Amino acid sequence: MIASPNLRFLLLMPALICLTIPILGIFWLVENTRHLNYIQKSTLDLHSSLIAKNIVYQVDLEEEILNPHTYNATKDLLASPLSAAIVIDGKDADWLETNITHYGKAELIDIAFPYTDDSLQVDLRIGTWKEDLYIFLNIKDEKVVYREVNNLSIHRNDHITITTLDRKDLDKRFVIAAYQPSTTSAYQVSPTGRALRLESRISSIWTASSEGYKVEIKLPISLLSAAFTISIADVDNEETRDVKYRMGSGNVDNPGSLQLGSDKLTKLLQRYPENNITLLDTHKRVIAQSGILDHGSDPLFALWQHKKRTWPLISKLIDEKPSYDIITSFAPLKKEGKLLGYITLNQTDEGAKLLTQDTFYKITLISLFSIVLALALWALSARLMINRIRKVTLNIEQVVDTEGRVSRSNSVDINQDELGDLSRSFTGIVNRLHQYNTYLEAMAGRLAHELRTPISVVRSSLESLSDKQQFSENAYLLRAHNGVNRLTNILNKMSEATRLEAALDEEEVDPFNLIEVIEGCYKGYEQAFSDFSFSLKIESNTLTITGIPELIVQLMDKLIGNATEFSTANSTIGIRLTKENDEAVIRVINEGPALPDAMRDKLFDSMISVRQNRDASSSHLGLGLYIAKVITHFHGGKINIKNREDVSGVIVTVSIPLMRLTTKLI
Repeated sequence: MIASPNLRFLLLMPALICLTIPILGIFWLVENTRHLNYIQKSTLDLHSSLIAKNIVYQVDLEEEILNPHTYNATKDLLASPLSAAIVIDGKDADWLETNITHYGKAELIDIAFPYTDDSLQVDLRIGTWKEDLYIFLNIKDEKVVYREVNNLSIHRNDHITITTLDRKDLDKRFVIAAYQPSTTSAYQVSPTGRALRLESRISSIWTASSEGYKVEIKLPISLLSAAFTISIADVDNEETRDVKYRMGSGNVDNPGSLQLGSDKLTKLLQRYPENNITLLDTHKRVIAQSGILDHGSDPLFALWQHKKRTWPLISKLIDEKPSYDIITSFAPLKKEGKLLGYITLNQTDEGAKLLTQDTFYKITLISLFSIVLALALWALSARLMINRIRKVTLNIEQVVDTEGRVSRSNSVDINQDELGDLSRSFTGIVNRLHQYNTYLEAMAGRLAHELRTPISVVRSSLESLSDKQQFSENAYLLRAHNGVNRLTNILNKMSEATRLEAALDEEEVDPFNLIEVIEGCYKGYEQAFSDFSFSLKIESNTLTITGIPELIVQLMDKLIGNATEFSTANSTIGIRLTKENDEAVIRVINEGPALPDAMRDKLFDSMISVRQNRDASSSHLGLGLYIAKVITHFHGGKINIKNREDVSGVIVTVSIPLMRLTTKLI
């Protein structure tokens, strides 16, 4: 059998549905975030395409961007645009925004001895700021050899050579060497290596390091051309001072190139307010850049700031902004079908995420308010409904007493709803049961009244017949006479119970000493039942109860009469009177047959008896214990019967509260 859900659960289900509000809100929020990201990416694609077309239209990119046909990352160098001028101090703290070009064994130009990784390695950084080119070299050299003080040669030691072309496309070389780690000078040399003159426009500093040395160089861009080569010569033997290795971006026969950042393109990009615009050549090298990738310039960030002012609570709840992703858009730079480079637009999605978070908090607050309101309304309506159901239950319990009798009519619920209809339906059923119960209760009295007349006629006729000599020994006449006597006895007992129940509503109660009543009964039983022995034990001096002494006597008569009928021969019937928990407790104890378990809970009902082997003259209706229960309940007490544990027998216990102001249990 499937268990039905209780009423509280059924009432709670609508409130549980409110939990779908935040779930649906989160689903909508996720889809809305995707939509915002799609719109932002589409907008970036459109902007990058328009900017690319505008740049191609305004600038001759073939003059501004150098695109060698055969590109080599270590030969074709790119000077990254710097955000500020570099301080020539030999430290790399200013070079964090530039890329590193690494030179190792593959970039060896000249080699005279076997090479190992510890022999020579170079990390190169190049950048531009306004009219100057900056170079930073971090050189790993197992042995550094400086210039001799009295020797004018600048090639018989570790040195750096920068090679470019002059206006006549002839080689122009600058050599940097140091006597010791300090500020050093650059010399222009001839193709044969002879020093021509000091180049004062080039400044540099040479510093020692744990693995070799570092060199930082500054020179005017006007000294350079598109052909550009930088090389590092390594001398390890201070006696011979021969060049052991030469490493760099190329040599005279195979020079590299230098791509400088374009000021013209940079100024053009600065006209656009978009975040982080970058112009790349066909090899994805940065030629020009504008803007810093910062959430403060995000288009949606301004809307977020407005929301913070509008919703101060959100500003207080959020101390840190969420992590964000970068949205990038590419657009090719083409002229007459020829690819010249790319435009990239980088923008963070922080504005969208902050707006999403703002919406999330709104959904959370609205959901919490809705759920709390729904639960409050549910609790109120459930309480009202359950209280009304309990009221209906209580009314039914009050109109039906412990005996199953309908004592009064039920109250009517005037509310015009389903519970009101249910209450009125129960009221109608209870009222009909009350009428039927009243009819059944009155039937015994009416039957006794109606049957007395014909029984009297039969009795008088039998008596007339018995006076005649010829019928005095007639067995049939004798049985008829006994039957009339039994019917008369039954009617008397039925009338006794009916009169008692009717009289209880009219009797007045008074306080009296229960001990005196029990002692008087005990003395009477010793005389009335001379064939039995009795014992009385009273464990209190005074036990005052409120009620009717005559009814207590009738109660004791029924209990003692029942005990004498079931006691074994030569046994003692005990009477005990004690005070327990503010109650007067009467116990009647006898030895005899034990009670059957199936009948133990039914002995106090009307017309119930456990007597067996009834003879023809028996007229027991099982009303004795029923009358005892009615009297006990009238005095606000309880009565029960159980088997003895020591010997075979029965104990009847009656508990009556002391000094009650009224009688009858309410």
